[in-house]
Amino acid sequence: MSHKNYRKIPSRILNKLKKLGGKAVVVAAIREIPRAEIDSGIWGHLGLPFAGQRNTVMPPPERGKFSKKNVHGEEIVRKDLPKETRYNYVEAPNWGDEYNGTHEVALPYQHYPRDFVPPRQTTITVEKVRAETNATVYKFSVDEVIKPKDVIRLLECVNLLQENVGYADVFASETDIADYLRSLHVNWEILPPGEKDLILKRLVAGRNVSPEERSSLQDRLDFLATLKPKHYLHGTSGLTRYVGALLRDDCVVFENAEHGNALYLMYEDWKHLSAKSRVDLLSGRFGTNFDRIVHVNGWKKRVRELIAKKLGPEIS
Repeated sequence: MSHKNYRKIPSRILNKLKKLGGKAVVVAAIREIPRAEIDSGIWGHLGLPFAGQRNTVMPPPERGKFSKKNVHGEEIVRKDLPKETRYNYVEAPNWGDEYNGTHEVALPYQHYPRDFVPPRQTTITVEKVRAETNATVYKFSVDEVIKPKDVIRLLECVNLLQENVGYADVFASETDIADYLRSLHVNWEILPPGEKDLILKRLVAGRNVSPEERSSLQDRLDFLATLKPKHYLHGTSGLTRYVGALLRDDCVVFENAEHGNALYLMYEDWKHLSAKSRVDLLSGRFGTNFDRIVHVNGWKKRVRELIAKKLGPEIS
């Protein structure tokens, strides 16, 4: 289970920080873990499973560079400073022959100064939220309250959770568990097909949307309208806004308000799958009962082809 680090704080987190209005936050995530994964041991680095409701663990250093830094600290090479003379000490033979004994020789070399940043040894608390038949919902939180202005530390904690859980979000430090659970699910509002303009308004509400993004969203909504949906689904998860076009009870076309994101075609399990993050869907842990279409040349044709394959040409 390998997870890519962030070089900067993701825009979805920055947007959420703005909404929280400067409140102190914790880096956390809520995840639904299939029982098969727990039984396989791939979550053993976080102590899953455990008998009680809560467990606190030190992320192992082999999880990634931020986990390693958290346990062992970090040595920073100060290339902004002039080099210093250091020495390597070796044993050299007397008069060129070890038979005559040896003596220590100092060999000089140039070396940038180093600063050592001690480890914080921050832990992650794992809380069992809800047990289901084939999965368990866990809350993972970095045990540190962070001020939003502390961007460097915030990024470190985001990456610490990303390396160990595969996803990271932020919540106000006083957030209760009900709010965490709301971040796991998408609550859908059903709107009639004629409400396309209202959907666009809701998708861009509270966001600084460029003309290019607005035009792209309008184009996507216009395309969904050509599919003649029974009705639209509008929903939010955290700060992410979604729109779905329900073509049939077992086929929904989902679009994301974030510019550049892929479109998803979901079938029989769409209510369950639509609550999952992009990371979860691409992991393959939740099956393949969906198709992902990237918005590149020909994407509309590809969507129509997949719909025709699934539902018949009269639908597409």
